[in-house]
Amino acid sequence: MLIESEKCNETLNARLEELTFQVKELIRLVHGAKSERFVSTEALVATQLSPVTINDWITACYDLLQPLYDLLKREVLSQLYLQVDQTPIKVLDKDKKGSTHTGYHWLYHAPLTGMALFDYQPSRGGEGPEHLLKDFKGHLQTDGYGVYENFDNKEGITQIQCMAHARRMFEKALDNHPQLASYALTQIQQLYAIERKAKDLSLNYDERYTLRQKEAVPLLTAFNVWLIAHMPRQEKTPDAVLPSTTMGKAVNYALGRWHQLMIYAHHGELHIDNNAAENAIRPIALGYAK
Repeated sequence: MLIESEKCNETLNARLEELTFQVKELIRLVHGAKSERFVSTEALVATQLSPVTINDWITACYDLLQPLYDLLKREVLSQLYLQVDQTPIKVLDKDKKGSTHTGYHWLYHAPLTGMALFDYQPSRGGEGPEHLLKDFKGHLQTDGYGVYENFDNKEGITQIQCMAHARRMFEKALDNHPQLASYALTQIQQLYAIERKAKDLSLNYDERYTLRQKEAVPLLTAFNVWLIAHMPRQEKTPDAVLPSTTMGKAVNYALGRWHQLMIYAHHGELHIDNNAAENAIRPIALGYAK
């Protein structure tokens, strides 16, 4: 709000208007606009501010926000249930003007509180999450990306897999094995129907646990038996599922992670999938796709 006073001169008011605009633009930048688009906006060009000045402002804002980021990090990593995901971003190469390389924003999402922590890493390797989660204890939900396998054997961590990723594997198999893939997808759809029922009824964690035990566990048990019966084999019989086919890969993906895929059903607070983390990371991906 501008200062309304007879003693306030036009220069001060003009400066306040300019700062108001700058704050709005910085907020927009935080929500996904690239810095070069930010600097080239028509309104900002009219102020005749250099890109260096804008970048200095952004850096100063980052410095001021660092204590809040550190507090957020402590709060998120103290949770007993986290979901992890990552997304690539293009990063300007400071040693080669005009060129870029691929970096990664790693997301650590706490589903029970809605808090989300982003951590930049130069690679998609396991160094970043292994360092950040070195003291974490609790349930860790991920997709099937290989770097997460190390956490399955770490004391104090129970790894949970994402049912949505298993479902996508069977969706890829629809063209080559429509009957088998459709059956698998129907079983997974029934599991999600149970989750929708829990949401529609606004069940608390204890009630959701009871519902899952009653309805989801029998479905999961029967589905596991079916998956084992259709385990990929090298025999070239009419009904055989070969390991190299999309169906074979889908079955192996699910069976190889079956214990972690079932864990959610034995708890009321855990999610069936990692979709909440994917939704939290989507604004960044959309911002860089513009």
